[in-house]
Amino acid sequence: MAETTDCPRCHIPLHEIHEGSAYIDRCEKCQGAFFDQGEMFAALGQTADPSYWDQPGVAGPVRDGHVHCPRCHHHMLLQDVRHEGASTEHAEIDRCTHCGGIWLDAGEAAKILAIGTRMTDKVLAERRAAKAELDRMGDVSFSPPGLISRFLGLFKPV
Repeated sequence: MAETTDCPRCHIPLHEIHEGSAYIDRCEKCQGAFFDQGEMFAALGQTADPSYWDQPGVAGPVRDGHVHCPRCHHHMLLQDVRHEGASTEHAEIDRCTHCGGIWLDAGEAAKILAIGTRMTDKVLAERRAAKAELDRMGDVSFSPPGLISRFLGLFKPV
C-alpha cells in the first residue's frame, strides 16, 4: 500500500490534482498545496519559477519553520518572499532543503505569481546581459587548438 502524503497544517491526506502540466498535492481543508521540485513552473507558469522570485532583495533568508515536509518528512524552513513597489506583495513559504519541495498556504500561489510578474523585466534584462556576454565570448572550442588546450599549454615544461 502506498504511503499517504499528509497536509503539514491539517494532518489529513493530501489529494493529487492536475494543475497546468503538473500533478500537485492539495489539502481540501486548508487549500494549501505542495509542489515537488520544479512543479511550480509546470503548474503555475513561468513567473512562478523560482528564478523569478528567489533573488536577493526579494527572497529573504530562511529560518526555522514549524512543519515537516509532506513528501520526505524532513523539517521545513520558512522564507519570506516580498516585493516592494506600488503595492507590497508578501508570502511566507515553507521550503524543504532535503527534497526541494515547496509548501504554499492558501493564497500564496497568487502572491508568488504577482511577485514573479513584477520581477519579469529584471529577469529578462539579466538574461539579455548573459546572452550578450556569451555572444562576446564567441565559440569556445574545447578541442585543440581551443581554449582548454591553450590553457594546458601554459604548464608544459620549457
